[in-house]
Amino acid sequence: MVAQLRAESKRSETLQPGESAPAFSMPTQRGGAVSLEQFRGKVLMLDFWATWCPPCAEEMPSLVKLAQEYEGRGLGFVAANRDEPLSAPAAVGVFDARRAPGISAYVAFASDDVATRYRAAVLPTLYLIDRVGKVESVFTGFTSEELLRERIEAALARD
Repeated sequence: MVAQLRAESKRSETLQPGESAPAFSMPTQRGGAVSLEQFRGKVLMLDFWATWCPPCAEEMPSLVKLAQEYEGRGLGFVAANRDEPLSAPAAVGVFDARRAPGISAYVAFASDDVATRYRAAVLPTLYLIDRVGKVESVFTGFTSEELLRERIEAALARD
C-alpha cells in the first residue's frame, strides 16, 4: 500500500497523460539541436537520465534497443541527459562505450528549464509522447523492457 501511494505521488508530480508536451530545444551530443517539433507525426520516447544514476544505467540498454527496433515504424528517441553541463559530453562518451553502445546517437543535453517544464525531478523519468504532441504515458524510476514495448506498440498502433 505504501509503495502504491508513493507511485501515485510521483505520478501526480509529472505531466499527465493527455497533457500537451512542452516545446523544447536541446543541443545534441553530435552537434546541432533537437526539438519536439521534429517528432510531429511520430511517437517520441523522451528519457531524462544521468550517467551517475543506477536505474538509468540499468534501463538504458533496453531503451536503445527499443529505439533501434521501432525507429522504422515511427518511434523517435531522445535521451535527455542531466549530468553537469561541463562534464556531460565526457561522461556520456564513457557511458556509451561501457553501458549502452549506440546511445550517443540519441543524446541531447537537457537544461534545468527543460527538466523543470517536464517535471523531471526523479531520474529516470520517461515520457511517451504521441504523434500530435500529447503525453501518452509517463514512467518514473526503472521501467521494464516488456512494459515499455507494450506501451510503444499501443502508441504506434494509434493514428
